[in-house]
Amino acid sequence: GKAAFQTLKGLGYRIERSFEPMTAITAEPGGTTLLLTGSGGPSDQDRRALQVFVERGGVVFLVGAPGADFVRATGIAGGTLS
Repeated sequence: GKAAFQTLKGLGYRIERSFEPMTAITAEPGGTTLLLTGSGGPSDQDRRALQVFVERGGVVFLVGAPGADFVRATGIAGGTLS
């Protein structure tokens, strides 16, 4: 996750770091890419919020086991999430 964060920052992307739950993210999905990392699995509310974010055009990079938990729980797959 840190390597992806630093790479995007180095490429000139506007980067913001947040420790808020997915349900607190208010960014417009059409112009936002989320990089999700962490050590704990997502809550049911976070899973639903992520699914809505992606359905509205958001792009998400999921890193590690918590990322896999998001995909398994939402059923989103097939290139929509990386």
